[in-house]
Amino acid sequence: MKKQIITVSLLLSLTANAQNIDLQSVIKQAITVSNESKIAIIKRSNSNFDLSIAKSAFFPKVSFAGSATRRKESFIQDTTATTLNSLVLTYNLYNGGKDVLAVTVAELQKAKATLEFYNSINDIVLSTTQLYFKIISETELLKSYKVAEKRASLSMEIEKTRFEEGVSNKISYLRAESAYYNFKSLRINAEALLDGINSEFIRIVGTAPPAVLPIPVLDFVTIPETLTESQLQAKGKNLSLLIANINTVIAGKEVEIASNTQKPTLSFKALTSRNQDYQESWSAGVEYILPLYTGNKITANIGKEENNKKLMQQVLSKTVSDVNIGVISAWKKYLASQGTAISLQKALLTSTMITEATNIRYDSGEMSVTELMETQQEHLTIKKRYYDALSQRAMAKLNLLNITGGLDIRLVSADSTTPGVK
Repeated sequence: MKKQIITVSLLLSLTANAQNIDLQSVIKQAITVSNESKIAIIKRSNSNFDLSIAKSAFFPKVSFAGSATRRKESFIQDTTATTLNSLVLTYNLYNGGKDVLAVTVAELQKAKATLEFYNSINDIVLSTTQLYFKIISETELLKSYKVAEKRASLSMEIEKTRFEEGVSNKISYLRAESAYYNFKSLRINAEALLDGINSEFIRIVGTAPPAVLPIPVLDFVTIPETLTESQLQAKGKNLSLLIANINTVIAGKEVEIASNTQKPTLSFKALTSRNQDYQESWSAGVEYILPLYTGNKITANIGKEENNKKLMQQVLSKTVSDVNIGVISAWKKYLASQGTAISLQKALLTSTMITEATNIRYDSGEMSVTELMETQQEHLTIKKRYYDALSQRAMAKLNLLNITGGLDIRLVSADSTTPGVK
């Protein structure tokens, strides 16, 4: 599985223009400022260092050692000073394959860190998209609450006049007044909620959202055509499944490393020394070590690693089951969200026409204030459900992509050459 590298410089180059902002630019900026992505980058960098450390075992080690001593004995008047400088070379010839296995584990850990990095990016894409739609929804609802409040205020004045003129009773006026304060409370609550969401947007994206955010259609993503295709794609690309697979392989390698601790080690060692009188000496030889007794440490360590391998196998089995169930659930939610959004869009259009007609008929005295307020309330309910459906449709689409392993960093860039998960 080939993976292209997203470097820190790429992430830092992703910027959003507050004057021309859309979902893709918001996600880019969120990735740039996100602590989660920065943490994942550092972990990924550490995995490179760990691999370098593991590979260093194949190189000889050269070290310098020096000592200086002064010695005086009670029966001798003079003191004796001695110095000794040594150059030591050591090289591991054989250690039961532990070095090779350590490099393999480090390479697997590096691959795992890369997958975890992409997992972090995917989480940012999902959470930012949800926040983006929340702002759109609450902004539109706030506009509607203000219109409804204004309409209720006007109706309250009309009912007051009609009551004073004897055309209507006080109950109609009180209903209009009740509706007015209801819509006013909804407007105040929506303003507070929107302020909180905007603050969260600033925290995540680093800039305040504009007054108007365009509704994204997510036409830059491609969904698998069938459930079977989604299931097949998830088996090879789901990040959680890939990570669980790597953890299982690593656990197997750790068992081998623990088992090989029982094997002998063979190393070459050469030493050259010079003392204060410039007298030189050297030695070279092979060191052989065979563990005979370690207080049951080796056996216990092997048992621990074998248990960990069984644990990782169980985690993998659970992950496979979770992914299979998750794909079916995500697919059904995706299909349902499409139909729900389309139906509510039609319902909202119809409700808008009904509301406009009701306003006209009320103003002409053909409808009561109760019917007017009920129509307004129903319209607001449908509108809220419609914008919730837009968010659910977008999230269902991205969640299906995420669980099938198709959610790519390139999804948030108009430039298809941007390195990504693929």
